[in-house]
Amino acid sequence: MLHRLIVHSPSNGKVANALTNHQGDLSLVAITSISDNAADVLIKHKRGLSLNGLTTLSTEVAKTLAKHQGSLSLNALTILSKEAAEALAKHQGLLHLDGLISLSDVAAEILAKHDGVLLLRGGAAETFAKYKKGYNYGLNSK
Repeated sequence: MLHRLIVHSPSNGKVANALTNHQGDLSLVAITSISDNAADVLIKHKRGLSLNGLTTLSTEVAKTLAKHQGSLSLNALTILSKEAAEALAKHQGLLHLDGLISLSDVAAEILAKHDGVLLLRGGAAETFAKYKKGYNYGLNSK
């Protein structure tokens, strides 16, 4: 089982390149960390990209993943830095961040600029809803 995907240079990323040629959505749930070079290769995948094993996200990897043209799922992230939020806000399309336990007001305001659908739950969704008019996904009905 592949748990970590590190590509030292895009030219030697045979595994990552093979994965990008997959015809359906690409779900790599066991990968807990990736290098920026690996992310650079994976964003070439034309369908949905699910990296639901990533528990941390560097600013550089966030900037790279934000360039992905399909849906992007990062549901294992429980926290999100301001810098990562700034990067992911530039992603266009469906963005899953259902694992975030909470979201700072600063990050929520930044993510409100996201041009696409953003999926959050619980406290993160509640904070985000203060900055994104009409947002109600993941909010508990009362």
